[in-house]
Amino acid sequence: MSELLSREKEFLKLNEELNVKTKILLEKPLPSKENRSAVSLTSRQSSESTVAEAPPNNRLGKPPIKPRSVTNKANTVPRNSRQPSLIPFTPFVRSTPKVGKGDGSATFRVVKENSRCNNNENDATLAEKGSDAFSVYEVYRNENFETLPSVDENSIESGVNILPEESSMNASCKDSSRSSITTSCKRSVSQNSFASTTSNASLPKKNLSSEGLVKFLKSKVSILENELESSSQELVKKSKELERALELQKKMETQRDQAYSKNNSLTGHVSKLEARLTELEQRLKEREAEFIVTGREMESLKRELRLLTQTNANLEKRLYRANEELENVKNTLTSVREADRELQETVRKEKDDHIRQLKTLKKQRSELLSAYKKQLFLMDNLKRQTVCLEQARLISFAEKEFTKVLEWNSKN
Repeated sequence: MSELLSREKEFLKLNEELNVKTKILLEKPLPSKENRSAVSLTSRQSSESTVAEAPPNNRLGKPPIKPRSVTNKANTVPRNSRQPSLIPFTPFVRSTPKVGKGDGSATFRVVKENSRCNNNENDATLAEKGSDAFSVYEVYRNENFETLPSVDENSIESGVNILPEESSMNASCKDSSRSSITTSCKRSVSQNSFASTTSNASLPKKNLSSEGLVKFLKSKVSILENELESSSQELVKKSKELERALELQKKMETQRDQAYSKNNSLTGHVSKLEARLTELEQRLKEREAEFIVTGREMESLKRELRLLTQTNANLEKRLYRANEELENVKNTLTSVREADRELQETVRKEKDDHIRQLKTLKKQRSELLSAYKKQLFLMDNLKRQTVCLEQARLISFAEKEFTKVLEWNSKN
């Protein structure tokens, strides 16, 4: 926030300085010997009509205010598509008229002496036509050449000066402040010529001939030309100063735009921070509510903890008693285990004895089986022997009988 306030103060100071400089440049009167007050009034009126005062800069987060100018909105052209405008005044030369030929890019200014001022006209008619004594018109030579509607090409006579303008003057005439100064200068020139003719009207007219009047008017014209030269030179100086001031104004406007953009970005950042702050405040409120709920839960948990401590103490007492009982059980269990070990040892010993007896019995059985097998083999052999003996007996009996038969046959 402090950075925003400091930036805003700097921006206000820059805008005030810019407004003061533009007012000073626009309100400076053009130097003329006879009608300085009239020129200053016209310049002030033109500056007041073209330049509007800047409003108070309380426009944080808003686009910059553009200075208003009293111009026709239908004729306004974007800055990128503008063509170099026409400048109404340049230094005038009293030497012989030089007519230049434009190359399609230069701007020329023509000042012609009014051809309607004849020698026969009196001072009253000159006073009435004083505003038309010097008519200024401009010609911009380009491919599509067109003269201004206020100038006729046939009316250009002797005493014409055509001078090329500077490129910097063409570039600087794009702003509305330059148009206001040129209009004020036109008014000052017309008022000077009108004042000179009215001063001529106050002179005595009876003893002057037409030639004397012509000489007097020529001398007056030369004086006015000198004054016009000096005023045009000073106008050129003022225009250069105005160009510098306009460049400075552009720089200040760029700085102002940068300050506005920074201010807008900072305001956006501040709005984001404010939104973040509101979110954090909401979160803080939610956390506070949660904290209250957790505090209540904590109180309930403390109560439960007290109950649990009491129950824990009771359980510890019971556990102490259970430990004592467990020690007694352990002692009995050790005694039982010792008795079991002794019993297992006796059982193991008996088992070993039974195993030994079983082994001996198995050996005896195997011996008996082997003896039984031998006896069976012997019995089989004996049976075979008996069979063989019986067969042998039968064979011997059969032989005996056969022999008997043979013997009987032999006897028969």
